[in-house]
Amino acid sequence: MAQRGTIIADRFSSNTPFKRIAEERFWLHRDMFRPVLSGQVDELLIQGENALLFDLKSGHDRMNEPVSNVQLRVYAMLVKVRWPELENITAAVLSPHYSYTPHCFNAVELEAIRDEILATLATLDFQAAPLPGTHCKFCPAAMVCPARRQETAALAVPIKELPTGLDAAQFLETVMRVEAVCEEIKAHYKAQLAANPGCVPGWRLQSSIQHWIPHPHQALERLIEQFSVSDFLDCCTVKLAELETAWAKKNNLGGAQAKAGFDRLMEGVMLSKRTAPSLKAI
Repeated sequence: MAQRGTIIADRFSSNTPFKRIAEERFWLHRDMFRPVLSGQVDELLIQGENALLFDLKSGHDRMNEPVSNVQLRVYAMLVKVRWPELENITAAVLSPHYSYTPHCFNAVELEAIRDEILATLATLDFQAAPLPGTHCKFCPAAMVCPARRQETAALAVPIKELPTGLDAAQFLETVMRVEAVCEEIKAHYKAQLAANPGCVPGWRLQSSIQHWIPHPHQALERLIEQFSVSDFLDCCTVKLAELETAWAKKNNLGGAQAKAGFDRLMEGVMLSKRTAPSLKAI
């Protein structure tokens, strides 16, 4: 917030109000109608012919400076497309770990970025069928993708003999993608049934009530006449991650040092077991 305030004071007049837009998606269209690119901006401030574009980065990896950051260059271009009257759009990264130099894109730069992006998109074959692969886990279009539908239908055919070797690896990849499609389908119908309980004959939503005690000491106060402390603790489960975090905080430790110290302290008390194996691609 301190970085944000400084940048606003440097770039905007304090005597003129500005318009604020947060978490809004902007689009680039081809031939005025066909959407080909979009981006959702964290925060946008507009004052007259000038705009401030803020992108929040809370991770520990250092990003490229705004002048060469592809994401911010695209965002600035999309803002210019949305508001052609803007003359200057300043892109800035807000980070709790690093300091970045804001860059002011002028109209000429933004027009060049737009032309470059459209030229790149024009080289792509939009008529080609999608090629399923490990990248599919990042795609939200599982239910409308023709390639995913085709391999889902193929997997539904009874299999007389399961493949081995490289064929088995490819087969497992397909199974994982088909499972993702099934989850999308279930999520779709859950939403439909939530809005209209009778829309799918023979099916309904079912849920149960979960009970828990968020503050165990309050329960102990009510049971103390019948339970000893040890009797009560025998009915409780310790959340190791939260206990380790609290211990590290009290001892002003962090990272690997905190984990090693906590493990030494809990030696002989903390039990371990290996979970059931699950399939994972390597």
